[in-house]
Amino acid sequence: MKIFKNIKNIEVYKFGVISTVLYEPGIRQNEYFRKLSKQGIDIPPGSGNIYYLHVSTYKGWLKKYNESGLDGLKWNRIEEKRQAWSLRELPHPPWR
Repeated sequence: MKIFKNIKNIEVYKFGVISTVLYEPGIRQNEYFRKLSKQGIDIPPGSGNIYYLHVSTYKGWLKKYNESGLDGLKWNRIEEKRQAWSLRELPHPPWR
């Protein structure tokens, strides 16, 4: 994804997003991810560009971290192509 290509160490950024609920029960994780989905996140951090990601994106990051650590959070070409359509700048989340 072009948005993430400009961020060095994207895995550290993704970890920062999920670290808040890393060891919380699933219910709290879902609540936190729903909150992030509604309010959006800055990509890259501090840029002022707000992007609204679906809850499943955050859950995927958490799953990859649990399986492979920080290496699991790095982008690969297949993920870039598959998710290129899922990140777009919107005035609000489409599921609101």
